[in-house]
Amino acid sequence: EVAWSGWIKGATNLIGNPRGYDAQCRAVPRDYEVRVLSMGADTSYSAVPGREIRTNYKVFDITDPDHPFEVVFGLSENGDSLKGVLSAGDQIAIKASPLVVTVGGVTKYIYTETSWRINFELPRGVDNVYQVLPKHGDVYQFLTKKPFDRHDVFAFKIIGAEVRQELVKNAMENIYTVPDPYIAASTLEKRLVSQAVGRGDRRIDFVNLPAECKISIFTSAGRLVREIEHHGLAEQGRESWDLRTKDGLEVSHGVYFYHVDAPNVGSKIGKLAIIK
Repeated sequence: EVAWSGWIKGATNLIGNPRGYDAQCRAVPRDYEVRVLSMGADTSYSAVPGREIRTNYKVFDITDPDHPFEVVFGLSENGDSLKGVLSAGDQIAIKASPLVVTVGGVTKYIYTETSWRINFELPRGVDNVYQVLPKHGDVYQFLTKKPFDRHDVFAFKIIGAEVRQELVKNAMENIYTVPDPYIAASTLEKRLVSQAVGRGDRRIDFVNLPAECKISIFTSAGRLVREIEHHGLAEQGRESWDLRTKDGLEVSHGVYFYHVDAPNVGSKIGKLAIIK
């Protein structure tokens, strides 16, 4: 299947139409160029001796751009064609799979298969007298779509997770506690499956925590009540406090202050209230 075709050099108004899927062609996934040179640059192939045509162009296989090579081609011209000159009405047949025949000690190559045909014509509605012929140095090219092969490589790069300190530092201001105030109980305190009656453990949640931080809770008098280490996998984490002191005792009602410290990021100071 043709991926792209057109003139990459030159100002001609000729249009090239590659065809590879018909009863007379066996399309191959290769790329080609028709390079316009001087008259006599090449000679077309013909199975009938004497019907070869000297041309002002060569055809190259450019599938490997670093190693292009000439290919054999046949040529059909109609009444509008200019003999041997690339022009409207020309049909170039790129040959493939030659048969090697030796007759009387002379080796000949007989081409019975065509891979692609390129029909050159003028745009619709343009008369032949307005034809702009390609000049020396002009290049027509057509590229084909190709199946994957053992030389194809699919590569991808994974960018690892990273912490953008600037964003995390600003996000510290979004830390808050819920519920606040805590009034006797909270909807967060779900009853455990093993419990027939009652409620679950008392809790206050710290929300929007950085991945790594330490939460220190103080009384209004400045006494340390509890320290909680938070280790999360991502930002905007969550950590619960069971409303107990570092000694395992339940805290009393009142106003408490908390300090969230994130290494190399920043800190946040806030307060919460417990009402019984």
